[in-house]
Amino acid sequence: DRKIALVEFTDYGAVIPAMRLNDTVMGNNTIKVYYATQSITKPQTKSNEMAQKEIEDAMKKVKEAQNLVTDAVNPLKEWLGVKGGSRITRSRTRSPSPYYRRSSRRTRS
Repeated sequence: DRKIALVEFTDYGAVIPAMRLNDTVMGNNTIKVYYATQSITKPQTKSNEMAQKEIEDAMKKVKEAQNLVTDAVNPLKEWLGVKGGSRITRSRTRSPSPYYRRSSRRTRS
């Protein structure tokens, strides 16, 4: 079972000590260290506009999926005789429960 790790150093002074670890035995494994002349290719960072577009695209797919589910469930609800709106909406703010009673504190003078 062979395992490989690629390491890129930002401090050139750490390269020599790392190269000295070649052929070091650790447990049942021997560490092999090779020097690469080519740096590791890093993924391109996304701009805010690209990230926002990706979020919008994902939200569009979610909305499409919600519509598909609603379209599939509504005939079943009608067949079962379930009454109510075809869409479930949720408020962003929570309204207090009808059982919630706000208590007022009286201060003694």
